[in-house]
Amino acid sequence: MLIIDSPHGPVVKPIGVTLQLDSFVIVNHHAISSPADFISYLKVDNTPIMVSVNRPYTVNGTRIYQTSYDSDGGSVLTLNHDPWGMGVSYAGYLLLAISLTLWLCSPKSLFRKSIGVLRGPAVVLLILTTWPTSLYAATPVAGVSRQQAEVLATKPVAYQGRIAPFSVAATDLLRKLTGKSVFRGASAEQITASLMLYPDKWINEPLLKVKNPELREKLNLGDSVYISLNRLYTPDGEYILQKLYTECDQSSNLAKAILDLDDRVSLLASALDGTFITPLSEEQAAEASPMRMKAEMLYCHTPFAKVFFMAMLTVAFITVFVSLRGLNKAARWLILPAIIIIIWQTAGWILRWIVAQHVPLGSGSETLIFLSIITGIAGCVALRSRTPLTGSLALLLSGFTGLVAWLAQRDPAVTPLMPVLSSPWLSIHVSVIMTSYALLALTFILGITWFIRPADNLPVAVMAILSPAVALLCIGIFTGAVWAGEAWGRYWAWDPKETWALITLMVYAIPLHRASGLQKNPRLLMIFIIFAFTTVIMTYWGVNFLPSLHAYS
Repeated sequence: MLIIDSPHGPVVKPIGVTLQLDSFVIVNHHAISSPADFISYLKVDNTPIMVSVNRPYTVNGTRIYQTSYDSDGGSVLTLNHDPWGMGVSYAGYLLLAISLTLWLCSPKSLFRKSIGVLRGPAVVLLILTTWPTSLYAATPVAGVSRQQAEVLATKPVAYQGRIAPFSVAATDLLRKLTGKSVFRGASAEQITASLMLYPDKWINEPLLKVKNPELREKLNLGDSVYISLNRLYTPDGEYILQKLYTECDQSSNLAKAILDLDDRVSLLASALDGTFITPLSEEQAAEASPMRMKAEMLYCHTPFAKVFFMAMLTVAFITVFVSLRGLNKAARWLILPAIIIIIWQTAGWILRWIVAQHVPLGSGSETLIFLSIITGIAGCVALRSRTPLTGSLALLLSGFTGLVAWLAQRDPAVTPLMPVLSSPWLSIHVSVIMTSYALLALTFILGITWFIRPADNLPVAVMAILSPAVALLCIGIFTGAVWAGEAWGRYWAWDPKETWALITLMVYAIPLHRASGLQKNPRLLMIFIIFAFTTVIMTYWGVNFLPSLHAYS
């Protein structure tokens, strides 16, 4: 029997078996307190079973899901009795995939007709390609020499829920405190080690960067942008930032700057009291992968994202200028540097994959990096077509996407995935969705291009790209539903991101339908495509301001 909470009070339901919880275990990442999985060891009719996140167990048509755990460390399970629903749902998804494939491959389909009109492999190639050292100070820094810092740099430590080289944690700390990787001729490793070993020597050292001019004025910093920890306290021990925050408008930029500086103070305090990182035992350190440590060192000290957006925007602006002057052959020569820049970004993305030990598609900056690569590839393909201006604008979009990814990231810290994200569906679902968004962004660029320089083949290209984009979006939505079914026992929750993804699918399906009349009216089609892109923006970015299952915490 099972007691279930309902709006009308507890309800007793039979499940046909005896269910007993033997133990519940929270599995942490190696040597770290960050959860990697939640596991319940149960007995079903005296038969031992195990249930964990993304790995439900089925008995008598009832699936048992490991949902979470409560504040007392008790296991929270979800039961779903739907013996026929899963087979029917999965059969429907399979039929959908088959029908989408036939729709795209049929000689009579709009997609095939559009490619035929374009008279070239550009769009086909587009679809295929869119599938998814620091400087050291010579003199000691508060008791830590250059040689000592070099020895410490490669030592593995527990940091932010994972094992990382000391150099990575140190560089991350110094960047957050000062905004720099090297400070006053001293390396991040030297400063971090000195902070932990000799905290008293750093109390009066101005290390904390104050970005806001108004806050600098209130702290009487004059021309300096740095402040020491002791200057944030009065002789009586009163915390100055607390007083300033209480007195100011808490919705103002000053309040945000105070909170930002307070976060830096907390970070510095954790370094001074030795809790910023956790040393590992010899056995734990021996288990750390040397290849992953080297990869993370390289990733941390190489500005992949920064170099990418600066180089890509430079090439993109040149190609836009050249294309507007009608020098199409010269624009095509710029494909080579664009490809080199894309390879650079891809190398950084692969390094992040090695470091994180999962496909790097679990955060906003990671998906933006992936999107910048795809959009860049699409731009290179478009540069080979009859519309080099379109390719130029696609490269421009790739560069700006890389810029946003760099701003969202700002430091190369990589944290372990939450248990619900540790699923093979993550890479499939996110990569398919992001590829769809990249193609829809390209249709938006084509729409803008048509109003700058009208061309008959642009509406045809929009329709050719729109078909696989909508198909991929549809597949992405339903792979997400399968993932949700495996994780939580329900396929759809009317979550804001789910709902807006469905709205985006329905909006972009309109021009594909003959009844809309958009296929015969190029001007109206391009206007529709431009405004339709707002649904993509809302789906990807706007819903982040709403309570959502996709805002994992």
